[in-house]
Amino acid sequence: MPIDAGSAAGPLSQAEAAAAFASVLAAHDPFFDHEVQRPQGRLRSRCYAAAMPVPDVLVSAVRAVVFRGPRVVVVSESDGTRHVMAGGRREPGESQETTVRRELLEECGWHVGELRPFAILHFQHPGPTPPSDWCDFANVIYLAEATRYDRRALDATQGKVGSRLMSAKAALGAVTDRHRAILAAALSARRTARAGS
Repeated sequence: MPIDAGSAAGPLSQAEAAAAFASVLAAHDPFFDHEVQRPQGRLRSRCYAAAMPVPDVLVSAVRAVVFRGPRVVVVSESDGTRHVMAGGRREPGESQETTVRRELLEECGWHVGELRPFAILHFQHPGPTPPSDWCDFANVIYLAEATRYDRRALDATQGKVGSRLMSAKAALGAVTDRHRAILAAALSARRTARAGS
């Protein structure tokens, strides 16, 4: 049975889906494993370079590493942090594809072609007593090729978020360690996809 399928009683709850997804994750090794302290408690994030099925109820946000030829879109946040995972939270009832295409336009102004999932970013509270309203969640990360830029599509309410195209080499030097690992995984997945086509 697919991990996001429901029973005769109805669809899986978020907790049931997280438990089922844990067995899928156990078959893969993350390429980074990081913990931070947040007001709600510790948060552990692990990233897996695999296009694995994620229960839809666990997908809180959808992101993409966007290429334009040999260059990659690098997003700059208002605090000066740079990263390569444009995207954001899903709106109620939105598909993953609709979310990532909308977010890429609002945040970066880029229309993209085919979306290919290549990684999963999984979050969970590692402590014995996670907050009562907490459950595991995931971000699906896609590879995308930019097709057309539309400055008018940018959402001014995104604050001081900006983006620019950089060579992969420059981007690897400009982003944080975790995003460097994600970009390296994206470059590898892109090479593999090109070799297979």
